[in-house]
Amino acid sequence: QHAPLWMAVMNMFSDIFSKQNFQNIEDFQKEIQILDHHGIAIIDVVGESTHTGAVPLSSQEEWERVKTPLHFLAEYFQD
Repeated sequence: QHAPLWMAVMNMFSDIFSKQNFQNIEDFQKEIQILDHHGIAIIDVVGESTHTGAVPLSSQEEWERVKTPLHFLAEYFQD
């Protein structure tokens, strides 16, 4: 029997359609620690909103939003 894998979507922007978003790294880090404790298996770090009417970002703008969280994840889960 296969156990389900839990996934978290971490939105790194403010969006009225997002139930949870992270605009500072401290809140992101706290949430990752909670999710890790509960056995999260997949983490999707999102830098750009895709809802209707959202303003598209350049690749550089999106990278600026996600690079610090991704570096944190790489260190946190390095083992």
